[in-house]
Amino acid sequence: MELYLDTSDVVAVKALSRIFPLAGVTTNPSIIAAGKKTAGCCASATS
Repeated sequence: MELYLDTSDVVAVKALSRIFPLAGVTTNPSIIAAGKKTAGCCASATS
């Protein structure tokens, strides 16, 4: 089983990736808006 986080919260991704073997992170415009983030913020975190 692969685990994916469906979030735009970079801090949560970093914290949970230390605990769980994450296969990846997914997001979409509604998740970004709900997290009060911008698309640029999420894109720059992956670089």
